Amino acid sequence: MTMHEGSNPAAHNTPSDSQALSLAVRRELALQATDAVSEILDVDVTIRSLLYAAETEKPTRDRLIARRALRTIKAVIDEDSRVMKAIGQDGIYDYAEGVINYGASDNKYLALVEAFQLSAAEATGLYALREQIAEQTNGKKPGFDQILDALSKLSMSVYEAANDPESALAAFDEAGFITDHVTYERFDRMVDKQFDMAIFHPKQIGLDRIVEGDPDGSRTEAIQDGLKEELRRPVEEVEDESWRPASSVDYLKILGL
Repeated sequence: MTMHEGSNPAAHNTPSDSQALSLAVRRELALQATDAVSEILDVDVTIRSLLYAAETEKPTRDRLIARRALRTIKAVIDEDSRVMKAIGQDGIYDYAEGVINYGASDNKYLALVEAFQLSAAEATGLYALREQIAEQTNGKKPGFDQILDALSKLSMSVYEAANDPESALAAFDEAGFITDHVTYERFDRMVDKQFDMAIFHPKQIGLDRIVEGDPDGSRTEAIQDGLKEELRRPVEEVEDESWRPASSVDYLKILGL
């Protein structure tokens, strides 16, 4: 059998220019995400070391962190990635911090980004605020709906809280949202009066504005309706297996990592 003139026997095994470009871009994104993970954990990591730690049978914090790290990298290098469309390449570090340090799920994270037009740093700032509240309330993490309600009562915008979680926490404390008791001096001793106030669950009364520039309340109502299903679910503590599908492992192998 003769070969047709001009045919190339290697053509079927060579990726197109666009495929090669896509592979190069994903390789670069994977390296950037891995560098971000290393910086956040303050230790050099590799994809292989993360895969090894994630596959251990014993449920340890190291396994949890490794799975979160792999989930981060997978979300970044996925083709047609929702995460990358929302945060851009400059947001990889902040997104990784949100997932690794605070266990952020993609759906909730992206819901916050899209609803309030936040950057990755600002979305992670809201997760940091929730963590800081939990440190003051015996580890109980509030839902984002509670945080939004509290912000509206203080006339503080989501943008302000996302950029300065410490100030938001101080404002919540001053308003009595996160204090369950008061300490006062009685005669010659200090007394703790327990359950003087409820722990951080301000309720929405009427239709307080949760964003600026919303004179008729329509934006507030739309945001509340749109986020209701995503943001009022219990906090996701159990890690899913989204880091593990064969496709994500294949990505990493293809990238040579």
